[in-house]
Amino acid sequence: LAHSRLRSRALQPALSMAASAAASSGAAAKPAATAAEHAGAAAAAVADSELLRSLCVPDPEYTLGGIHGDTEPSHPSVAMHLIRQLIPGQDLTRTAVPPWYLEPRSLLERFADIMMHPEMLLAAEGGKDAEARILGVAAWYLSGWHYRTTGVKKPTNPIIGETMGTFWVHEDGSRSTYLAEQVCHRPPISAMHVRNVTHGIEANAAIHTRSKFSAPQTAQSILEGGCSLQFHNHGEEYFVTFPTANALGLLFGTLRMELSGDVRIACAKTGLAVELSFHIAPFFGGADSKNRVTGALKRGDEKLGDIAGQWDSIVMLTRGGAAAPEVVMDLSKHTVAPKMVLPLGLQGPWESRRLWAPMFEAMNARPTVDWDAVTRLKNQMEEDQRRLPCHSHGHGQLTMGWAAKLFKPATVHDPVTSTDVPIWTLDEERLGLTRTDEVNAVALSRNTHDIRGGEPGPIPTGKAAEGLVSSAHAPAAVVAAAAAKAAKAAPAAAAAAAKPAPAPTAATTRPAPAAASKASKPADGKAAESGAGEATAPSAAAPQGDKPATDK
Repeated sequence: LAHSRLRSRALQPALSMAASAAASSGAAAKPAATAAEHAGAAAAAVADSELLRSLCVPDPEYTLGGIHGDTEPSHPSVAMHLIRQLIPGQDLTRTAVPPWYLEPRSLLERFADIMMHPEMLLAAEGGKDAEARILGVAAWYLSGWHYRTTGVKKPTNPIIGETMGTFWVHEDGSRSTYLAEQVCHRPPISAMHVRNVTHGIEANAAIHTRSKFSAPQTAQSILEGGCSLQFHNHGEEYFVTFPTANALGLLFGTLRMELSGDVRIACAKTGLAVELSFHIAPFFGGADSKNRVTGALKRGDEKLGDIAGQWDSIVMLTRGGAAAPEVVMDLSKHTVAPKMVLPLGLQGPWESRRLWAPMFEAMNARPTVDWDAVTRLKNQMEEDQRRLPCHSHGHGQLTMGWAAKLFKPATVHDPVTSTDVPIWTLDEERLGLTRTDEVNAVALSRNTHDIRGGEPGPIPTGKAAEGLVSSAHAPAAVVAAAAAKAAKAAPAAAAAAAKPAPAPTAATTRPAPAAASKASKPADGKAAESGAGEATAPSAAAPQGDKPATDK
């Protein structure tokens, strides 16, 4: 439905300006609202936001840190496809990536992986001194890259105006929020905001994703831009850069993904910096050096210690003359925290999961994926985006700009290079927020107006709100495996329940993933058509060979 709305509206600049003028004249003719009316509207908005937050559900356990139990579906050969299109140094943003190289997640959600271990960011802010805090920031930063996919996958490029909102709940009752928007298409720029008001943490970032083909057989995704991370309680601001992701072995050998490049985490107030280098394992005999990272802790030009380890497991710091190395990060002691997200049917029409739901559902079909259907859905989305006036060209120039909905351009100072780096920050003034306000990311992502129209799913109340589940971005086979695991554990659970013990309350009982997935489907196991672009979790009871209604 969201796609048909795009296709049915020309969205010409003249119409947009006429609508704005009409709205302005209409507003001028209305009497000024009273203070009581403003207060009532504000109270209603707060109530709606809290209700949306209460309707959020965690991502299923079998999707945390990667899809567990999935298998790579069969797909056509990639060699000829790449040979026909790629030349060394070519910009891949203008090259059609085979759909079987795509991950059923948007890049905006991929960037949220930096918060897979949000408790590590809180621990960094609570460090006893400046060195402990910057090392804590380095540990949190390194913990955000280990998400695993089946095979080598590239996230889907977001369309302009696409948003993503989520949050995490901590043991102390505080919440960390993540809000993202695709603010530019050419060049492709994603803006992100992270906040925890209780701990005085705020981060704003912008990443310009630039991809290219590097001979002999490597595709690179270069993450340009930067991040400003602030610990307000300490008056500290950290400038952070990003590595390059490499898909290696495109034509022969084992296809794998590795990180490379030099990054830095620097604080101007303390003069401390952590410099890191991500290394690609050598082609021969490099098993022991996979995912290797090295670096140093510095104060100005003085080296305080050497850093070494694997960014997906453990990283150590060795100080000069120290008896033993210090642990900077040990992921074996941490679990991936689930994102709290709105169920698919409640999301706004331009939110990542709902926007791409038809294509993602087609990609998650098992055991066979209809790649032609996936390609058609992907091409349709891209064609709809080209119809926007801001993508129309006249004499090589854009004929109409695009106004970001949630963010505004800004700069952050890089203390290492003494330069100002352009980023995007949350537009607090436009959104009516202050630094001390908690950001309701799910409400902003869902409800923020878009000139293309579209409506978010209706908010249910009472019993209608029961049984809502998150959009399962996992194949049906994975859901079925989770159901089998739950069924196997059922006898033990029943035996435990038979023992004298207080009966669990409804508030403390959480449905199994399979039951939750089943609740979101009609009895026949086919996809429900219950909203604009809505796709629900695959039913565990459906045969694995069933194909989703991709054309819908």
